[in-house]
Amino acid sequence: MNIGVIPLIVRRNENMITQQGIEEAAQAINSILSHVTYKKNEKELTSSISKRKVSGETIFIYAYLDDEVEGNLSEFKLISISGQVFATNAKIINKPNTKGLLVRFKFVLKEVELGE
Repeated sequence: MNIGVIPLIVRRNENMITQQGIEEAAQAINSILSHVTYKKNEKELTSSISKRKVSGETIFIYAYLDDEVEGNLSEFKLISISGQVFATNAKIINKPNTKGLLVRFKFVLKEVELGE
């Protein structure tokens, strides 16, 4: 559902972040994520994170909403362990009660060179 690029900014002519460093940063970000909230017919509800995956510099976070959840779902938010909103997705989904829904947040960490 949501794809974001998280820049790791370095100054030109300074040290570069190694691939292992980027992967460790992805693991660190993954470790601070707590749960997902969303609105169902304008009421805010909470869902646990059902799966986490870090593959290289990419972080995948999944929340599964089973077939008991139905209605107009919107304002999906990924919440950190400190209670802060880490990421949002404004997509609106009209979910029937006949199917589950897998909500995915995807982030890619990229090193970005900062010009002088």
